[in-house]
Amino acid sequence: MPDPIAEPDITSPEWAALFGPLGLKGLLDAFSGGEPLVAHGSRNRLPDWMSAPVLSTADTLTESYRGRVLFSRLSAGPQAGLSADARAADVFRVGCALYLPDVAAHLPDAAAWVATLETCLGIPAGSARITAWVAPAGEGTSVHLDAEDVISIQLSGTKLFEIAEPAALLFAAGYQYCPDAPAVADLYPQVPDGFPDVTTATFQSIEMKPGSVLVLPRGHWHRTRCSEPSLALSIVLSPPTRLDWVLSTLRQKLLSYPKWRQPIYTSSDDGSALLNLIDTLPNLLTGIPFATALDTRAHLTPLPSQTTLQRVPHISIERVNGSWAVTDRTSGHQTLIDAPIEPTLEWLTHQSGAFTIADCEAATPQVSAHDIQQHIISLIQMNALYQWPLPRAKSNESYL
Repeated sequence: MPDPIAEPDITSPEWAALFGPLGLKGLLDAFSGGEPLVAHGSRNRLPDWMSAPVLSTADTLTESYRGRVLFSRLSAGPQAGLSADARAADVFRVGCALYLPDVAAHLPDAAAWVATLETCLGIPAGSARITAWVAPAGEGTSVHLDAEDVISIQLSGTKLFEIAEPAALLFAAGYQYCPDAPAVADLYPQVPDGFPDVTTATFQSIEMKPGSVLVLPRGHWHRTRCSEPSLALSIVLSPPTRLDWVLSTLRQKLLSYPKWRQPIYTSSDDGSALLNLIDTLPNLLTGIPFATALDTRAHLTPLPSQTTLQRVPHISIERVNGSWAVTDRTSGHQTLIDAPIEPTLEWLTHQSGAFTIADCEAATPQVSAHDIQQHIISLIQMNALYQWPLPRAKSNESYL
């Protein structure tokens, strides 16, 4: 059985070498409403995967890169073009700055580092992604603010990064904002008193050299200009916001009820029926175990007894030649279960609906709670069991 993942050390020397003496605590502080951070030093101190030959220079990356290409020129304004088939090297040679969102495909050794970063920051897997930005001398980015947190790591060439303090839009959400480009609809509720005015901002200049690392929290005005061909990696962080989390949690609750899943058609009684349903929301909100949903440490044990689980339909838990195995019926892949606990596995084979760990323990009292926990965790990791984000809704809630 797998061991629980230990809590990461966010102040380890590896992180301190990158981000300064506070290590990842400095990032957490910056991304929680603090100021941008910058750390200068030798490129040699960067993680080994950042020394891959493909990342040597802007030319080596653009020659090797295959993927989507976003390109722009300062002389053409803030608008950017997107191409799925243009060669990055060709677009770079004609003098465009390039944003390369699919660079991770060229950096297979980076995945483990990114996963560790996510764990250390306490954000869900998939919240961080690696992108690259390359530009010829004289090019850069026009002034804008991002709705994501960014760690910019200069690998080749020099670049002037100008940043305004304080944040023009605290905890910007949705999509970036550029004063000379269309604003997405999500921005309007964030700026009821008017969009931020970049002409009143005071900028500070940071010279980015190979080995420089800049931590830029979302919502800060910034612009760049390169004095020579430049290559930088961006670790883009997009964890769910509090808004995302509440809406996602509420959605999980409402999905349990057919009346909330019913499509809206323009019938004469649909409006009043929907309004009556909305009246049930206060009771629903009261019944949501938000504290359980907020616990992002799903990888730690023990799992709460009310953790709700369900068999994954296309994954079988079965006896094969006298042993117990997990079989993916789609791919045919099969994995033997280590030290199987017969009563619990036998009980699981008869479960089609949702159940809790407490149900499992009550059904097989002859098996220790510790062994049940370890096997449940293993089956979740094998994708044989789905772990619900929330406990199962009660079927007798009278307000529905």
